[in-house]
Amino acid sequence: MADWTEMEYKRLLGYKAPLGYTAEQRNVFTADDDASVPDSIDWREKGAVTPVKNQGQCGSCWSFSATGSMEGAYQIKTGTLEQFSEQQLVDCSKENAGCNGGLMDLAFKFLENHQIDTEA
Repeated sequence: MADWTEMEYKRLLGYKAPLGYTAEQRNVFTADDDASVPDSIDWREKGAVTPVKNQGQCGSCWSFSATGSMEGAYQIKTGTLEQFSEQQLVDCSKENAGCNGGLMDLAFKFLENHQIDTEA
């Protein structure tokens, strides 16, 4: 790639959604209008946030967002903060494109039928 123009290189960048995947296929959450919720919550203070992680040169932000949300939800439910494996999703969630991008929605769909591993 050293002899490529900037435009040639940029063609490789960016997420390309799977054909036929529409916004309607995503799970949508709406809160009840009469729901009582606080103005803000700092989940770090409640121990529901793992340390900062580094995806390096891999375009796997989708797997980090999926595991981060599950780590927090798991801690809220069980009181134990676990670090889940982004690498498992990058390697095994075939509807996503590994280091070439993906959607956390598709990671969640994958995990409906597969158990998430910890980073350990």
